[in-house]
Amino acid sequence: MNKKLGKLVLFQKFFVLLPPQKENKEMTLQEKIILEMGRQLATKGCRAITMDEIAQNTGISKRTLYENFTDKESLIEQCLLFYVDKIVEDTNKTINEAENSLDAILKIIYNKSEFARRFGYTALADIKKYYPAVFHTIFEKRNWDKEKNSPKVLFAKAIEEGLIISYINLDFIMNMLELNVHSAMRDEYLERNNFYTQKVIAYLHILIILRGIATIKGVEFIDNFSTKIRDFSQFDINK
Repeated sequence: MNKKLGKLVLFQKFFVLLPPQKENKEMTLQEKIILEMGRQLATKGCRAITMDEIAQNTGISKRTLYENFTDKESLIEQCLLFYVDKIVEDTNKTINEAENSLDAILKIIYNKSEFARRFGYTALADIKKYYPAVFHTIFEKRNWDKEKNSPKVLFAKAIEEGLIISYINLDFIMNMLELNVHSAMRDEYLERNNFYTQKVIAYLHILIILRGIATIKGVEFIDNFSTKIRDFSQFDINK
């Protein structure tokens, strides 16, 4: 996996799954168009999306669509910017309200039940391949490792707080998480474990890793958190 794309997939899969957005009367026309593009990107590759389809699904003419966005590339860029900003805002709120960094990590993972739409690895790879300028603007110019809500920053803080063991290299931990989460999202793996939903599988993978690298204090915190959802009833397994 491309290293830059891999870090982005970890950031997206682990912490910032796209929140479901519902149209409301206060939405601008541009926001409704962006929302429709987000729906399309969540279900198909960017090359398969047409401006005709976006206009039809939004209930506007192609002329109106092009009056708001000059072409598909600009629409994809604005769509990604919209969701990245929303994601960062929601994640920061969780972090600010958390008891500690490990609490923030666990709550962000657990609250994936509130997130439905997501850009998968394939969609991001397609954007990187066919719209490299957009990918560079949105992702490569931004240093995700230094974002205050990035996995690396949160894990570093958890180490400082005595919740994660300090003698394992932080980059190794991040690389292990990246590989694990990416592998857990593969279709064939999900099919073999179809008794759990994708969100449960992702949570279990991260939970097992977290417990393995936590201090005694961290393990106690994780176990106290996990007892609330041990039966996974709140994960809506059958949905």
